[in-house]
Amino acid sequence: MSQDPQALRQTLGSFATGVAVASVLDPEHGPLGLTINAFSSVSLEPPLILWYLRRQSRAAASFLSADRFAIQVLSRQQLDVCRLFAAPGHAERKRARFTLERHGAPLIDGAAAWLACRRKSHYQEGDHLILIGEVLAAHHDPARQPLVYWRGQYHQTHPLASLEPQP
Repeated sequence: MSQDPQALRQTLGSFATGVAVASVLDPEHGPLGLTINAFSSVSLEPPLILWYLRRQSRAAASFLSADRFAIQVLSRQQLDVCRLFAAPGHAERKRARFTLERHGAPLIDGAAAWLACRRKSHYQEGDHLILIGEVLAAHHDPARQPLVYWRGQYHQTHPLASLEPQP
């Protein structure tokens, strides 16, 4: 690639994303989670989502072997949770408290929204895995605003006063 990797990273960072935690119940290690910002709806009928996981991630084997996982859209009050699950070590993450959702997906408290999913398929592309999940249950809390990541910093949302030009 002739493109400078740092310039590409900065360009891609110009797209604001939500911040989420993907979590899975590993039979040996218990609940595991990691911070992600690449997550999207694929289909409403059937309800499918996708997210990306770096192939070299220590959690990759857990997500590939588990039948169920959860995606939690972090609220703006969860910057500490975001940083906890973005940290490289698993030992720190053991402090996190999970509850098992009725379909067997581990959830963290306080999220703006969550989806419990059955792993449907996965694909390897470049240095990442693309995981597709069938949504089994979904919940959102209208009182919680999401945490947003843009150009290397965390932000919060707020409605625009008006999109119409003022006279």
